[in-house]
Amino acid sequence: PAARRFLIDVAAYWLREFDIDGYRLDFAHGPTRSFWSDFWPACKTIEPDCWCFGEVIEPPDLQMSFVGRLDGLLDFQLNERLRRLFAQGRGDLNQFDQFLTAHESYFPSDFTRPGFVDNHDMDRFLYLAGGDVRRVQLAALCLATLPQPWIIYAGTELAVTQDAGRDAWGL
Repeated sequence: PAARRFLIDVAAYWLREFDIDGYRLDFAHGPTRSFWSDFWPACKTIEPDCWCFGEVIEPPDLQMSFVGRLDGLLDFQLNERLRRLFAQGRGDLNQFDQFLTAHESYFPSDFTRPGFVDNHDMDRFLYLAGGDVRRVQLAALCLATLPQPWIIYAGTELAVTQDAGRDAWGL
């Protein structure tokens, strides 16, 4: 209880004192759902428009347990499909369209699921695409046309490869 109160107080402090817009919550699957049931309303009480979304890599049925406890979750299912289709050339656009239709209808419309093509915790998209920058651009274009918000993680905008010291643009 003391740790829970401390974390909620810290979140409230940053919202109140620094007027931040919300939180991206790493490994949101770690704390109990009851923690998020306390955390999220406390944040909304201070800043009703704040956006609190988490990182939960678990399947959609488990992700649904965060509805009403957070504003949304990162969309790892979409990420997997984007990488499969655009980076690896597996599947086709009809299958992707069927996935999108089912995926969008599964979650409540007010539960945001920001999409992304890669991040620092996984193989970079460009690596999976065999260095083909056009595939990264195509995946990003697709992502930008979808109804959910999207995120570009540090490095993706430079088309970084697995080698942190090099990127596809020669920078």
